[in-house]
Amino acid sequence: MKIRLKVMLPVISVLVFAFALISLAVGFNVSAVIRSLVHSQISNALSAVDNQLAATDDITTIAMAEFDKKNLALARALAGIIAADPDALETERMRRLALLLGVDEVYVTDENGVLRWGNMPENLGFDFHASEQTKPFLKILSDPDFELAQAPTQRGVDNRLFQYVGVARKGEPGIVQVGLSIETINEIRASLNVEQSVVQMRIGKGGGVLVFGADRKVLADSHGLFKVRDEVGEKWLEQIFSGPGGEVEFAYNGEAVRGHYLRSGSMVIVAYLPFTEYDSYVSTPLHSTIILGFMGAALLSIVLYLLLTRIVLRPLEHLSEDVKALESGGMVDDRLLSRSREFSLLGEAINNMVERITKSDEFIRILREREKERDEALNLAVKANTAKGNFLANMSHEMRTPMNAIIGMTTIGKSAADATKKDYAFARIGEASAHLLGVINDILDMSKIEAGKLAISAGGFNFEDMLKGVVNVLGFRIHQKGHALYVKLDPRIPERLIGDEQRLAQVLSNLLSNAVKFTPGEGRGIIRLDARLEGEENGLCILRVAVSDNGIGIAPEQMERLFRSFEQADEGMSRKFGGTGLGLAISRSIVELMGGEIGAKSRLGEGATFSFTVKMPRGVAEISGADKVIIPVGARALVLDRSADNRQCLIDAALRFGVQCCAASNRDEALSMLAQNGPYALCFVEWQPGEDLSVFLDAVAARSPKTVLVALGNALDWNKLEEETKNLPVDKFLSKPIFPSDVGALLNEAFAVPETPDQDPDQVQYPDLSDHYALVAEDVEINREVLLALLEPTSLRSDWAANGEEAVRMFKEAPDRYDVIFMDLQMPKMDGFEATRNIRALNAPQAATVPIIAMTAHVFQEDIDRCLAAGMDGHLGKPLDIAAVLDTLAALFGKGK
Repeated sequence: MKIRLKVMLPVISVLVFAFALISLAVGFNVSAVIRSLVHSQISNALSAVDNQLAATDDITTIAMAEFDKKNLALARALAGIIAADPDALETERMRRLALLLGVDEVYVTDENGVLRWGNMPENLGFDFHASEQTKPFLKILSDPDFELAQAPTQRGVDNRLFQYVGVARKGEPGIVQVGLSIETINEIRASLNVEQSVVQMRIGKGGGVLVFGADRKVLADSHGLFKVRDEVGEKWLEQIFSGPGGEVEFAYNGEAVRGHYLRSGSMVIVAYLPFTEYDSYVSTPLHSTIILGFMGAALLSIVLYLLLTRIVLRPLEHLSEDVKALESGGMVDDRLLSRSREFSLLGEAINNMVERITKSDEFIRILREREKERDEALNLAVKANTAKGNFLANMSHEMRTPMNAIIGMTTIGKSAADATKKDYAFARIGEASAHLLGVINDILDMSKIEAGKLAISAGGFNFEDMLKGVVNVLGFRIHQKGHALYVKLDPRIPERLIGDEQRLAQVLSNLLSNAVKFTPGEGRGIIRLDARLEGEENGLCILRVAVSDNGIGIAPEQMERLFRSFEQADEGMSRKFGGTGLGLAISRSIVELMGGEIGAKSRLGEGATFSFTVKMPRGVAEISGADKVIIPVGARALVLDRSADNRQCLIDAALRFGVQCCAASNRDEALSMLAQNGPYALCFVEWQPGEDLSVFLDAVAARSPKTVLVALGNALDWNKLEEETKNLPVDKFLSKPIFPSDVGALLNEAFAVPETPDQDPDQVQYPDLSDHYALVAEDVEINREVLLALLEPTSLRSDWAANGEEAVRMFKEAPDRYDVIFMDLQMPKMDGFEATRNIRALNAPQAATVPIIAMTAHVFQEDIDRCLAAGMDGHLGKPLDIAAVLDTLAALFGKGK
């Protein structure tokens, strides 16, 4: 049944439809033939009438030729009379002569073609050159043998035919022109009795012929029933008189007719046939043909259905049942097919096709798996390449920032005379170096970058110390541009938190760097860092940190692009201000991994504020020196600073330790407070390079001799501050921006009794390794010097080799001499891996047991595994950390640090 519906019926329907189309085509062809016959009959009627009218025109032409001869003869005679008798040119004689000859008009020109004589004086003086009608007569002047006879034209209300003829004057130059009337064409044509011929013409049963004259009156009518009345102004009459011929539709005796018209001279012939009769001729054969066609199509469909059922359908049904075996993976059984050879061959073809399809499906499956693997590999490669590009583009910015701090603090440390200032500079160098090392470690962590992952580690850290480290690293750039940086810390923030200190510092560094970069210099830039505790949720502290500036700001339409990789708010930013456009994108990833979010608010030209939140658990609080401060009862401090932000920061920090502060914005106000309130325990005084504080400090010292005078200034200006205040009564220095821990440390120095600890916890304890000997294999001389300098306090004795080949030779010559080997991996001639394998392969007993420690910048886990597989016992990453080196030696020799 399905085959009947899906195969038989469509096939039969197509065949029946084709037969029906053929029937329609035949019907239309028959109708077209009949229509052509009808049009032929109409055209024959037109041609018959036109031929009769043409015969009339021929007779008229012959008559006109005779008139031309007659008129030319009159013109010649008139010219002869004028030539023989010049007096004939008198007007009166001209009139009599014209009357005598039966001529209406006589004109005579001079040799220039100007009218000089004639029987109509009103036209004298007319120049034949002025009219297109008279110009042809001028040719007679240059050719006396030329004679001209113009075609007759109708003139007057009676449509008289009027003709002009002309000849040259004999003897004297000039033209004789004669105008005379001739019989009308209509009279000649009427004499041929056209109407009698047309009356006898019939087209079909109700058709006929109409002939219209030039005046649009009916000259002849086959049926004599045409009503002129109102038809004269109708559009169809305008149509037949405006064209040479064509089809036309109109009403004849109240019945719609269709006809053809033909222009014959000044007359129009119309042959017509009523619409009803015309349609009966055309549509009746068409309808009959269509009916017969559909009857034939129905009969054909029945015959086809029976034939196809017997010949095709039943074998196909058997074949359909057999093909179902293909669904279970089988093949078509030839025995079940029809006995027809064609269907047997079809079964074989199907079996071959199934085999090919099975192989093709397997091949396609393999191709799709390979394509999927290729796409996955391509996506991984694209992601890895993007990650590499992102990180490498950000590398320059991330490395230059701590390098600026290292270079700047190195300059300060070298020029500082005071040991405290040197220690401060070296501490800042250490912080910047640690930050730089963290950046380098991120760069080297290629496996994480290639995987598109950003790792977050958890560890305890001091939040304020982290902020100080970031500010100290960026302090040199901030000072260079003359910006003011204010830090405000919420006292509710826990002292220690558990999280990724370096990643958090990276976010703050990015935001502060952008604030410095996009804030104008020349001392007008103000940058604020505000950190506060928003609350706690599920044991996690929610911190919000905001960095604001008064820089160039960001347009609203550019805000959405801020946190995209490689993009800045404006495409011109990177050209004008530098930067890779990766800082904010990386910051967003870090913040989101810490369970927070980051955003920005800004108005163009009014600065910007970037803020983010992070969630971190509390850490274990440590007891610091500031916590041990015992503040004297009633201790007060005087703060003198032109900046309201600095004054408030210092007041808030001092209040944490119980010290009340009075604030003044200028020296006079400060001295007035000192006079009114009496002595202060401390006096914080703002200092700027080149500013003379001697008079003010002397006044404070005179009124309050025991007051501790503290100078407030930028750490990068300490050398100048030391030089300018060396003869002034300045006791302490406090650097900007102000942090509570710095204020606490200063109060501790000012009020507390200093404790002498048994041992400085920060002091590194070196073991005595004077009874041990080391072999150092390192091709870079400065790296050897760094290691030897680090190990110098341990008294460890050492020899060094410039490459792996030399290290193997030295150990082979004295295997009992060395207790440890420090092995660089990348060296000329022989690298560290090959040198280690060669040492382990020596016959000496010590070769198998001597500790070999790798020293390399390759710090990935796979690098460490490769070192151990080569026979090494440990791994130290470059740059070397003295604590890690000492831990390694302690593990080898059993001696504590």
